[in-house]
Amino acid sequence: MLIGIDPHGLPLGQVRFDLHSDRNEATINISVDVALRGLGVGSVLLREAVATWRKQCPNTPIIAEVVVGNEASRRIFLAAGFTVTASRRSGTTTFESRI
Repeated sequence: MLIGIDPHGLPLGQVRFDLHSDRNEATINISVDVALRGLGVGSVLLREAVATWRKQCPNTPIIAEVVVGNEASRRIFLAAGFTVTASRRSGTTTFESRI
């Protein structure tokens, strides 16, 4: 789990990776402080977290499952280079990053 903080040490949000070695992939979950949503914080957190993850696990695909209708999450995953792949669960859109 990674915690994003501002220059004053205040938390902005968190990004969690769950490694699934049996499937050779990791799932990612991101949460931004409710007071900071819509300000671009999620995009920065996601970009930085993926870069950190890639240093440790460069060849492990990252999977995100976003609830249908969550346009903010959909946009940040697409902007971060994730691609839409076959949905894994009803009511979600699945994104994958191999970069």
